[in-house]
Amino acid sequence: MGREWNCVGDGIYQRKGVSDFSLRQIYESGQAFRFKEVREDTFLVVHQQHWAIVSEQGDTITLQNTTLQECEDVWNRYFDLERDYHTLKQSFLGLDDYLDKAISFGEGLRILNQDIFEMIITFIISANNHIPRIKNSITKICEFAGTPIGEYDGEVIYAFPKAEQIQKLSQEQWDGIKLGYREKYIKKTVDMIVNQEIDIAQLPSLDTLEAQKELMKLSGVGEKVADCILLFSMAKYDAFPMDTWMKKVMQRYYPDESMGNIRRVRSLGVELFGSFAGIAQQYLFYYEREQSKRRK
Repeated sequence: MGREWNCVGDGIYQRKGVSDFSLRQIYESGQAFRFKEVREDTFLVVHQQHWAIVSEQGDTITLQNTTLQECEDVWNRYFDLERDYHTLKQSFLGLDDYLDKAISFGEGLRILNQDIFEMIITFIISANNHIPRIKNSITKICEFAGTPIGEYDGEVIYAFPKAEQIQKLSQEQWDGIKLGYREKYIKKTVDMIVNQEIDIAQLPSLDTLEAQKELMKLSGVGEKVADCILLFSMAKYDAFPMDTWMKKVMQRYYPDESMGNIRRVRSLGVELFGSFAGIAQQYLFYYEREQSKRRK
């Protein structure tokens, strides 16, 4: 199976032999909000100071506007391309019928490795919110405070801003972002990070529960938001985010006498699915949500 990137044009690189990978499913899975479809099955993806136009055909991934070094150092890790998802899924198969169906349905899902600060702000915004509003708020934050890093199809592309850049936003700009009650959470969290009340760079070195406790010191970060940050930016695969969809899944297919206790249900997920419970959660979440859409 090919694991090397090959140059096929000016700033265009391909990697062949990639299995268990679907841009569409990753895009629809609710873990990234700077992932924009620019034409059918082709996406503009922004990560830190980097952006690329990404498409796939069969087992081949194509990236435009990149370099070999970026492919190897940035995009391999971002898309988790070095992980053997086939073997990982095999370890889940047979645990129960519902998870088997979820894995078959979302066979191309992967957990992205995203920026910690971006995920903190993103998932504070996402709490009790709708995807179009989340995307709009994040776009405005980037436009108002982020650094321009490129242009595509006449549109300027911005990096997600640093905490210090967000701290400099005017109230008029905050009003334009339209965060509602979340605005005060973002402002307080940004101040805490700038003032080093919590050192987010040290969080990946902590175990999952310790890192969760530290994150929950931030304004607007509860257990579910903390688990999303841990899973999508720190490779804490035993984090098990519990949102409305996952509550339904756990109550219906994995009933336990303590279903009213969210912390206990989260622990149950780790007991059921082990050290990669967060990846199992993503299969279950995606399957339940997509099946719900089809039932409407």
